[in-house]
Amino acid sequence: MFADRPATLMYLDPPYFVKRAYEYAVDSNEEAFHRELLEACCKSRAMLLISGYRNKLYDSILTKERGWSRTTIKTHTRDTTGKDYSRTEVLWRNANFLRAKKEGRVPLRLTKKEIKENKINPSRKR
Repeated sequence: MFADRPATLMYLDPPYFVKRAYEYAVDSNEEAFHRELLEACCKSRAMLLISGYRNKLYDSILTKERGWSRTTIKTHTRDTTGKDYSRTEVLWRNANFLRAKKEGRVPLRLTKKEIKENKINPSRKR
């Protein structure tokens, strides 16, 4: 719904694409789900930030050549028994996000007509 709106910032925290000992009641751990999500993200005009764990599928689609940047964050998680685990979270940011951060403004220039019509985040179809 907002994929063609450059002044939109979306934070996506999809179900992590990892093998788990126990699955959630509602889970999307199938490769097809993640591949479809990532391909849609690569076509988006919005500013995107995606979190997850590093994996081959995400690394093969969210590449530098496609305008994505990857940052890692050391963190901890705890299971239902209280056992603590070290984790490395990954944040992927698309080119639109990176450009907005660098320039300090959203990546959108309004036309005279859009300004006259008080538009603030009009669609930009490809």
